Amino acid sequence: MTKTTFTVGRDPSADIPVADGSVSRIHAEVSLLDGDRVFVTDCQSSNGTFAIRDGVETRIQQERLGPGDRVKFGGVTLAVSDLAAAIRRKLGPVAPPGPAPAPPKPAARPKRFPTQARLVRCHCGDIKDASGPCPACGQ
Repeated sequence: MTKTTFTVGRDPSADIPVADGSVSRIHAEVSLLDGDRVFVTDCQSSNGTFAIRDGVETRIQQERLGPGDRVKFGGVTLAVSDLAAAIRRKLGPVAPPGPAPAPPKPAARPKRFPTQARLVRCHCGDIKDASGPCPACGQ
């Protein structure tokens, strides 16, 4: 099973270690979405996790961030694209594509999360809207 969530922190066991005193031992969890987009969850860090968009810094608990954004863990600021690249390095090389799959059967349009939804991590590890069932496990 491929790991989907990566820890960021000062602890050497963190998936993405950050050697800075302003960063908590396990400061945040980060999941790679599509492209250079990530989902960041603060792990009750002492100095907070912040999203920086268009020069505006906002403290976050959970947030989707894109390639033009930056994220600040304590006093350390990283470009989201650099964070996504670090996760891709942790994931390792992608296997070469196999034969083309059969065309999919028409399916219902996937549920899109509203931009103001409260997102939480399901017990199965997937990200879901707090007011609805998990798209991965249905709970």
